[in-house]
Amino acid sequence: MITGHSREKDIFTNIIKNKSLLNSYIFSGKNGIGKKLFAEELARSALCLEEKAFEDCECSSCTLARQGNNPDIRVVDDDTIKIDRVRDFAADAHISPYFGKYKFFIINNAHLMTRDAANSFLKTLEEPSPTTVFILVTHKEASLLPTIKSRCIEVKFGRLKSEELAYILTQKGYEAAKANSISQVASGSVETAVYLMEQNAESMETFRDMTFENTLTSLMKLKNRDEIKNYVFNLYISILESYKTTYDDTLLNFMNELLLVIKRLEYNINTEMAKMYLLTKAEEVLSEKR
Repeated sequence: MITGHSREKDIFTNIIKNKSLLNSYIFSGKNGIGKKLFAEELARSALCLEEKAFEDCECSSCTLARQGNNPDIRVVDDDTIKIDRVRDFAADAHISPYFGKYKFFIINNAHLMTRDAANSFLKTLEEPSPTTVFILVTHKEASLLPTIKSRCIEVKFGRLKSEELAYILTQKGYEAAKANSISQVASGSVETAVYLMEQNAESMETFRDMTFENTLTSLMKLKNRDEIKNYVFNLYISILESYKTTYDDTLLNFMNELLLVIKRLEYNINTEMAKMYLLTKAEEVLSEKR
């Protein structure tokens, strides 16, 4: 079952019931929010023999889909999508479905298609089979050819809510209290949240040991946006643990500043400006600590 994305579930439930699926979609949105999983669940739902959209089902089609063996659902998940790969599934796209009403092709990270592959895929989109559905999954839709985008319906997926993210983490076996904390700062992404959950706690800078000098040293070592975000995530979690025992408003204010840094990094703020801003706010908090 899919957690979150209730709007998209309602939309595609109605589309399936009305038998009005189109030939090509782009599922766009932040990385790690479940777009590929949703595409797979959509395909399973559309092929369900019991017509149960986004519900548990034990029919033979759904069972094969859960096992990854339904011949009417093909998933492309390559590091680089080359022209030979496109030609392979393009040839299959014009063959009638084996069992169901449709044949689905889910292309994960569709922005990784080479130029030749993208041009070849465009020809397939121009002459679609009426029973074929292509779903291009990407977090970099701007990298797709404009001619491909113009032939697809784009569905923009929002980030998961913090409570949805926390539920997913606990279902994966993570401790609930830490899952709740991580979900507040993972920008709605399961991928980011799992990364943070797996971080070695000993490598995290703690607020107790934090000084201006070691903060400056740590920041100077950070080379790119992702490293800065991970540093801020880890620092946030550490300060949150301290706040739970002290309820110090200074810590609460600093956590809010860290969340602001995370949001600014999402919107492409200059990394050096982000580090300078973080250092300035850290000095303000540390002066209170002294």
